[in-house]
Amino acid sequence: SQGWVLLLLSAPIVPGGTSITDLACQEPLHVKVGDRVVLRDHDLGCTLGGGRVIDLVAPNHRRRSDERRDRLAAASPDDHATTLDELSRLAPVQATEFARHWNLKPRRLDETVKHLKLAVIDGHLLHPDVVGMATDVIRRKLADHHQLHPDSPGLTADEICSGTGAARHVQRLSLASLVEGGSLRFENGRYADPKHRAAIPPDVTRLFENVQVLLDSTQPPSLGDLAKRLRKPFPVFEREMRALTAFDLAIRVSDTRYFLPDRLVELARLAGRLNAQAPFTVRQFRDASGVGRNIVIEVLEYFDGRGYTQRVGNTRRVVGDVSQIATTRG
Repeated sequence: SQGWVLLLLSAPIVPGGTSITDLACQEPLHVKVGDRVVLRDHDLGCTLGGGRVIDLVAPNHRRRSDERRDRLAAASPDDHATTLDELSRLAPVQATEFARHWNLKPRRLDETVKHLKLAVIDGHLLHPDVVGMATDVIRRKLADHHQLHPDSPGLTADEICSGTGAARHVQRLSLASLVEGGSLRFENGRYADPKHRAAIPPDVTRLFENVQVLLDSTQPPSLGDLAKRLRKPFPVFEREMRALTAFDLAIRVSDTRYFLPDRLVELARLAGRLNAQAPFTVRQFRDASGVGRNIVIEVLEYFDGRGYTQRVGNTRRVVGDVSQIATTRG
């Protein structure tokens, strides 16, 4: 394959000298780490040099960045375990890609990962020290945020993750691992300590006190009707009502209707009882609940969206758990 030698250092390579270089080829080279490559001139009449392949990951930004040089310096083409140990300290390592580049069988890679005690998160390999530091950063940021902003439900991933691209990648993977392990809570796009409950601001408390009695029904009025009863401009009232979902005070089942969580769970349990007999229709649910058809359709479509019910033709069946219903959606 024809190609070009791209220097990583500005100084030229003297005859007999050595250097780490990039090869940019016109066609892909089917090589693995450790393979030997011979370089010849354009006419194939003269051997220019040769070397061994130490890395197959193409840079996604500057070839000469410090991160790239650190990665290349970590490569030991005769020792995949040492290389993996060093690389996992720099950035998350994609497991299948590493195995393919080193021509490792899955069992061999698994043995190396176990020996090095690497963390495996979403198909990536990370050194435990790196995960530990990322976890400390995440916990500290959340603890500070909860203390300074007790009424906030938490922070987004973008607000938590900082630093270099590699550091942010490690922190995002660590967030997913902490949520999966139950050490963090993730709701409505925000992360929080599982014990944290956002303090409800006074204006949200007043709003809830005004609408609670009106919403305390399996057939609550629409947003438009609520706005008229409370004599509030609809656009303003619609924005204010969204705050109730952030504090688990109400559940938004459609663009025009909110339910109290207990009342919605009441309807979900009714669906469960109907389902125990057979898949049910909209009409059967309407007759059993005493709720108007339009509201029934909104509720059942919400149940479908939460994965609690599944529509099959003109009937529905319960496929989830009632706990899925009480999770608010903004």
